[in-house]
Amino acid sequence: MYHSTSSRTAQTNAPIVFIVDDDLVLSGSVASLLSSVGYSTKAFSGPEDMLAHPLAHKPGCLILDVRLQG
Repeated sequence: MYHSTSSRTAQTNAPIVFIVDDDLVLSGSVASLLSSVGYSTKAFSGPEDMLAHPLAHKPGCLILDVRLQG
């Protein structure tokens, strides 16, 4: 499952900040903070979800929970 905090991402080739964390409250907070200063974000609950998303191969940055289960 993922959620997006920016609709402009799908419309442009702007870089995206991908957030992968199984704590949905934390990933939502990080996404909201980054969106508030103009970054396009996509948050995912796991790496498989992110890699399966069509935008995963676009230019961007990854914020990853290094203690993810699995």
